[in-house]
Order: sequence, then C-alpha cells, then structure tokens
Amino acid sequence: MQSHPTTPPPELSELARCCTVFLPGEPARTGRLAFWRRDGAVPPTVADGTQTELDIVMPTDGGVEPVRTPVLVLSAHRALPLLTRARELPQRHRSADFWGAACRLAPHFLPCTSWHVAC
Repeated sequence: MQSHPTTPPPELSELARCCTVFLPGEPARTGRLAFWRRDGAVPPTVADGTQTELDIVMPTDGGVEPVRTPVLVLSAHRALPLLTRARELPQRHRSADFWGAACRLAPHFLPCTSWHVAC
C-alpha cells in the first residue's frame, strides 16, 4: 500500500484552490478534469497535465457569458490522489471538495471485486 506524505506537495495546494470541472470522454473511462482560476490566471503546471483553454460560463452583471479561460487538464487517474486529499487543505475551492467527495464515494457504488483504488 502506498502512503501519502504528511505535508501535501505544493502543486496539490495550488490546484486545490482552483475551480474544478469534469470533462466527460468517450468511452467514459477517458474522462478528464480541468482546473482553472476564477481570476483568469494560468493554473499551476503539474506533471502529466496539459495546459489549454476552455470556454467557461461565468456570471456577469446581466447574467452569464462564456469566457475563454486557461485551464490545466489532468486524466481522472492523475487527478484522483489530488482530489481525495483536497479536503485536508484549508484554502480549497468547493468544487475540488465536491469532486474529491465523488472520488471517495465512487467505490461504494461498485461491486467490491471490480474496484481497486491505487493512489
């Protein structure tokens, strides 16, 4: 069993502060997660991550509008350890908390024989 360091790595702390959204894939197992900053700054670089831009729908004075935003995209496999530990950090974004909870709860919805988490 692999253990996690006591102090989260700096990239975890930085990404946990970012907004997080799931990007579905086809087939489903190819889904990815995108991390972006509300202030429009470029999110931190992480090994195996891809820097790109997405249109994110943001609130405006008159409603909402799409805004081209720099994002860091990670595979679900790479994002899993980051998201499951985000709740340990005091300055995390609520969307990272949400996806972390989803990652922790997912094994409870599958038969025990078909799910093995290795993080």
